[in-house]
Amino acid sequence: MSFLKLGSALLLGSLLSACGGGGGSDDGSPAPTNLSQSTTEARQAVEFSVSGAAAIVAKSSVLDNNPLFDLTGPGSSASQSAPTLKAQSARPPSVKPQALVSFGCADLQVFTGTCTGTVGVDANFLDSATQIPADSFLAMTFNGLSGVMDGVSTRLDGQFRIEFLTAVNSNATSFANARLRITLTNFSGAVGAISYGPETSTALLEFDGQGQPTITIGDLTLSKISNLDITDNNNYRIGSAQLRKPYWGSEANKIDSSFQTWTVGQARPAVGSVANLTASNGVTAKVEVSASSSSTVVYPVQIAVGASTKRYTVTASYASATAAPTYAVVELP
Repeated sequence: MSFLKLGSALLLGSLLSACGGGGGSDDGSPAPTNLSQSTTEARQAVEFSVSGAAAIVAKSSVLDNNPLFDLTGPGSSASQSAPTLKAQSARPPSVKPQALVSFGCADLQVFTGTCTGTVGVDANFLDSATQIPADSFLAMTFNGLSGVMDGVSTRLDGQFRIEFLTAVNSNATSFANARLRITLTNFSGAVGAISYGPETSTALLEFDGQGQPTITIGDLTLSKISNLDITDNNNYRIGSAQLRKPYWGSEANKIDSSFQTWTVGQARPAVGSVANLTASNGVTAKVEVSASSSSTVVYPVQIAVGASTKRYTVTASYASATAAPTYAVVELP
């Protein structure tokens, strides 16, 4: 496969930042340093789940919908539990070692009909190389590149750089145990209905022994995505996924979240969506959606500390289609 395509895919997977959530304590008590049982924590667990699902979509939507790039590498299959993409038969022109080459959009042979823009490519290995040594790099700068690829309107701007921290064999069946560092600078664009950026950040992409990728960008870690179906940022379904984010009350502690069939329609989580949270202190929370409409979403929440489980009902109310929700929380007997 072309490493020109691979490099773009790896960067696209980390170019979007998560939607924010949270808020301060509303019960007058000191802010906790880890997950605990209270009405405030129940509300925060809901906000964490909603923003976490949005983060998964933000970091995966371009990878899953872009018709040009392939994240999982040679021999990948869309049935793998990871963001995967359709490989293209068109191969961009080869890049000479230690040379900066500029291509017009038509040179890439991936657009249908009229296209605009250019891409500059810099690398210290040949695009046709089968063994990419550790410490190799590939840098691409998109300049207003836009057009239709496989029926999908696509636009790219900005720069990214990928560094191979381990050697990679392009003839292997996967990128098992490979590690790569990705740097974006003012990277932005759109794929179909999904737009992103501009983003300036650095990410680490690590493949496990089975070739499944984990992306760490800033304080977020994303892995084990499967059955991801995205229409746009407000309409999507996550079959399952795992996300690690900092605990809302203390950046030093982490929350591991596992999403099961989390569905969003018209920017509202749908009935049957489930997120399970596990804090670094062992406290767990389960967030479900039991009712959903354009104006109200109801979340039953359970927070367990050892053998003690407390139950809450968190109701999110929306004054309009685009308004941020307000929350009411009731602790159940």
